[in-house]
Amino acid sequence: IDVLVNCAAVWQSKPLEEVTAADVRSHFDANALGTFLMGQHVGLQMVKQADGGVIVNVGDWAEVRPYRHYAAYFPSKGAVTAVILMATCLIGLVVITGLTNLATRWTRAART
Repeated sequence: IDVLVNCAAVWQSKPLEEVTAADVRSHFDANALGTFLMGQHVGLQMVKQADGGVIVNVGDWAEVRPYRHYAAYFPSKGAVTAVILMATCLIGLVVITGLTNLATRWTRAART
């Protein structure tokens, strides 16, 4: 496996007062848990490979500057950043660039 691109997301507009626990779970399942599980599975394989690999996690600039009616969305995309930090510490992934204007995070699996 040379490349994994985590780009799928739930992005549902709803006023804060109407957001339910099910809404938050839906966003976390797709945005955070999906990124975690794919990165875990593929990243662990990549670190076993001689040439490693590349994982691209697509975030959202609004993680640091939220906009109205996406209360369930922002925490789930913020968790993507935490997944990236976890991967760098626990499975030997190395961040090769930071947050860009498109909020794309690039990570490269390094051999351990």
